[in-house]
Amino acid sequence: VAQRVKQVILFGELADLLQKKLEQTGFENLPDRITRVERMAEAVEMARGTAVSGDIVLLSPGGTSYDTFKDFAERGEQFREMVKAL
Repeated sequence: VAQRVKQVILFGELADLLQKKLEQTGFENLPDRITRVERMAEAVEMARGTAVSGDIVLLSPGGTSYDTFKDFAERGEQFREMVKAL
């Protein structure tokens, strides 16, 4: 994963756990590629600021979304709407 991923932006209740797992699998020497934010809107804005033409920005939920969203469908819809608004 570390060789193919330009940046990881983490948020939500599992951010700590996901960061630890990433650091154990190749990101440990590249801490500047892992960023933590509080909300998905911040993640979308950060991705917008760092992505260049040809990059893929992927919403890849690593767990439940109940800390922020009603369910996975609401999370996906909000992501879709944020991206459309860019």
